[in-house]
Amino acid sequence: MNPHQLQERNKSLLKQRNVLGAAAMMGLAATCLVSLVAVSRQTSVVIVPSTINETTIVRGRIPEQYLMDVTRDVSNLLFNRHPNDGEYFRTNILRLVEPRYHDVLSAKMAQDEIENRYKAGERVWRGERICVPHRTDGLIVSEVLGILDTYVNDRKVESVPIAQQFIWSLSGTRIFLQDSNRVEREETDCLTMNGSY
Repeated sequence: MNPHQLQERNKSLLKQRNVLGAAAMMGLAATCLVSLVAVSRQTSVVIVPSTINETTIVRGRIPEQYLMDVTRDVSNLLFNRHPNDGEYFRTNILRLVEPRYHDVLSAKMAQDEIENRYKAGERVWRGERICVPHRTDGLIVSEVLGILDTYVNDRKVESVPIAQQFIWSLSGTRIFLQDSNRVEREETDCLTMNGSY
C-alpha cells in the first residue's frame, strides 16, 4: 500500500471516528434531556371509585342515578365539616357552583368562616336516604335525608334529623348546584319514594 492510499485511509477512519463521536455525544445529550424531563415532571393519577355508575345525558335529561350520586357527594361535603377544613370546603364547593356565582359565594363563605370557625364544632353526617322527586315545574331537584351529629371536644352535643333539597342547573353536559335549602321532613317526597338510596 503506497503512502497516498494510507493517508486517504487514515482520513476516512478519522472522519468515521468523528461522526461516531458526534453521534455518541448527541445520544448522551438526548438521554440526559429525557431523564431530566422525566425527573422534573409532576405526575398525577385520577383515582375513580370502583362503585361509580356509568351515566349518559340524553336530550338534556339527567339520569336519576347520577343525580343521586352527586347529591350523596355534595351532602357529604356540606355536612361533614370540621372547624379546620375551611380551605378544602371552599375549593370544592366552588367546583360545584356555576362560575358566574363564584365571587358572591366566596364572600359569603369568608364571612361564614369568620362567624362560625370556632363555634360549630366537628359535624358528622350520616346520610340515610337520597331521592330525585319528579317535578312538574321543570326544575332538576334532588333530596337527602340523614342525621347530623355535632361533636365538641370529642363529645356529641347535638343530633339533628335533616332533610335537604338541592336544585341543579344544566349547562351543556355539566350540572351545577344552583340552590340548596332545608325542607321539613314531613314535607319531603323522599320519605315515600321507591327507588332511592
